Amino acid sequence: MKSVKPPWVPKRLTNKWREVFEALRDGRAQLSDHDRAFDMAIAHQLCAPLASYALNRGEAIPDRWRERLNHVRAQNLVFESHLASLAQQLDVLNVPWFVTRGAVRLADPIVPDRLCGDVDLYVLPKDWPSIEIELAAKPEFERVVSYGEKNRSTRHFIWRPSLEVQLDFHLSVSPFHSEGGAGYELLMQRRVRNAHGLWVLSPEDDYGMALIEALIEAPANRLRRLWELDVLYERLKPGERQRMRRHFGLRRWAHRLPHLVFRRIQGTPVMHSARQLLVRYGGLSMLILASRRPVRQTRDSIGLMLRRFRA
Repeated sequence: MKSVKPPWVPKRLTNKWREVFEALRDGRAQLSDHDRAFDMAIAHQLCAPLASYALNRGEAIPDRWRERLNHVRAQNLVFESHLASLAQQLDVLNVPWFVTRGAVRLADPIVPDRLCGDVDLYVLPKDWPSIEIELAAKPEFERVVSYGEKNRSTRHFIWRPSLEVQLDFHLSVSPFHSEGGAGYELLMQRRVRNAHGLWVLSPEDDYGMALIEALIEAPANRLRRLWELDVLYERLKPGERQRMRRHFGLRRWAHRLPHLVFRRIQGTPVMHSARQLLVRYGGLSMLILASRRPVRQTRDSIGLMLRRFRA
């Protein structure tokens, strides 16, 4: 059988290609000279950001880069127009929640014109049954049950205000963290409102969640995620970085691991579609390696997986 990469593993980014993208980012190169980089930029979610950087510098850009930028901007504008309404719908449920990733970046664009394709929401496991019942009773919300959902910590709704928006409800910090727990409850207590009325995390918790995600998906990360991770890290003062590591139980050098894995093995795993263990559990290895409590993290993660598969 022919080996294939699962769709979430982007194309291998060699050192040479990465140098090109870094040069395009800071103006040492121009898109008009690197139109052939388009497909690789799409794979690493850099097309619109790089086109935005170039336009802001007054450079001419190839048509397909401009078209992609316009598409991303149009979709993000539609998303933004509905975020306040979504916040109101969720607040009516009277349960704590917060959002991360793309929806947060719309109001805080640390990488310009970053596409928001869905909304990632975090809720407490104990609140999910009432959330599911109340949203399913609303005509604009449709519950979508994914195959194997009982073994996962994410639940899905489709919301249709005027477009179709996927809402991913996460019941834990990551698929390999125990659901609920004091740490998760404390995250809920530290959340704040943003410009769109969404509940979001403080800068240090925002970075912590981004770092956990980058560790979990280390074999499949895209360069855009690493750029965001670096900006979030640089925003923090040393004391805030220390608090972040304490909140998420991570070692001092944890922030370097996603970069190391990206340089060494990103895009290289050869896997059959039915056997994606390196992508699925390579990230768990990175999380355990970065943990200040590796024995506890290992025990909790394995116990969580066993409980799910017995359910």
